[in-house]
Amino acid sequence: MIDDWIYHTARASQNAVQIEYGIFSIIGKIVDKWEALLASSEVHLTKTMRKLLIASVGAPVFSIASLAHATEASYTTVSNIITLLSSHGIITQVSRGRRNKVYACPEALGLFDTIIAEVA
Repeated sequence: MIDDWIYHTARASQNAVQIEYGIFSIIGKIVDKWEALLASSEVHLTKTMRKLLIASVGAPVFSIASLAHATEASYTTVSNIITLLSSHGIITQVSRGRRNKVYACPEALGLFDTIIAEVA
């Protein structure tokens, strides 16, 4: 009985690691695609912009303030980058109005469907 438990625990751990590697691979491809899109538009990709792209995958619905906090960048810098990413279709505004805007990263929101299709 203990042998079965050990086997299944080890197998579950192995599966978890394989899924994690798969997820990182998918996320890497998505971020690379966004970077290529920006580069083709002659956008200079900064370190802060890359951090923001990665953070938007981890938290696909966000405000400027929350993303500024997550990336340790200024509100103004994040606001400018969000405007740029919005113009390229990477990020969309999902709230209405001029204050307390909420943004989403549609491709990151669909990430779970992508992961399930890759893992299945």
